[in-house]
Amino acid sequence: MSKARSELLMTLESLETAVKSLGQVDASPTNSRSPKRLALNGMLVITFAALEDFIRQRVVEVLNAIFAPPLHFEDAPDLIQTYILQEWVRGVNAQLQRRDPQPLSLILKQEAEMMGTTVRPQHLVISDYVFGRSQSNISLSQIGDLFCAFGISDTPKSLAAISDATKTLHLGRPDQIFSRISETRNSCAHGFSNNSDSSALLTDLEGSIRATAIAVDTCISHAAALMRFPTIRKDYPIPFATDNVKIRIVQFNALSQEWDVYLDGDKAPSISKTQVQRKIESLKKAASRSMETLLQVDHLGKITDWNQPI
Repeated sequence: MSKARSELLMTLESLETAVKSLGQVDASPTNSRSPKRLALNGMLVITFAALEDFIRQRVVEVLNAIFAPPLHFEDAPDLIQTYILQEWVRGVNAQLQRRDPQPLSLILKQEAEMMGTTVRPQHLVISDYVFGRSQSNISLSQIGDLFCAFGISDTPKSLAAISDATKTLHLGRPDQIFSRISETRNSCAHGFSNNSDSSALLTDLEGSIRATAIAVDTCISHAAALMRFPTIRKDYPIPFATDNVKIRIVQFNALSQEWDVYLDGDKAPSISKTQVQRKIESLKKAASRSMETLLQVDHLGKITDWNQPI
């Protein structure tokens, strides 16, 4: 179970509840400091923070999976070794600038000890500073650099291809969604000029944010699986290509009261309500072996959970 994914879903559900309890807040440039508008602005900031936190945590989880014993850091392609070390140093250095002098020596000792695990015979211990800590907020260019290190070319095109495969592209291109909510976050955090409405935020929480998180997660998880299985090599054994990513969608059908199953867009046998819990658990376990992404979707089209090969 991915801790990053479960925490993101929990946060999005909490935000949905908060937005609904707030009631309708219309776009109104003349009422930018009302109690409801200020509360909505806070939620918009937290929404981007939740996506950022997911990506940071998920990168650490994926890297830990790549370098699980018996593999060593030096077994990985040179490009990803260089990327990890550079981002790690930048992240630690940026955090040191923001900390009080008191714990600096402790942080440096801890990070130095973990960096020492990049050398044989030790097994790599990944730091939380390894991605997305070198600046205040994650940028799309940072995600692009991460993708490049994972052997993924053309970040916007790759993300859009995954959204198309998961039937979420109608919500928008993931790179554009990321940029939009990042800009909204900045306008809310640094002023009162934001003019979003609560309905738009609710749509993002129920759809766009989940679709963007899944697109990023699917790309890095599948690229990592290609490096990790069956064995890691100094070069990229199989080039990452979105066309090779298998997507299995399990969606509840309110009409038939069964769960419809689609694999790469093709209809597969449905699952009855009495079998669904056992069958989904079986599909989750198979996701790793079959290198599939498994999406669970409710009858309204909202993605409620997902699993990756890593």
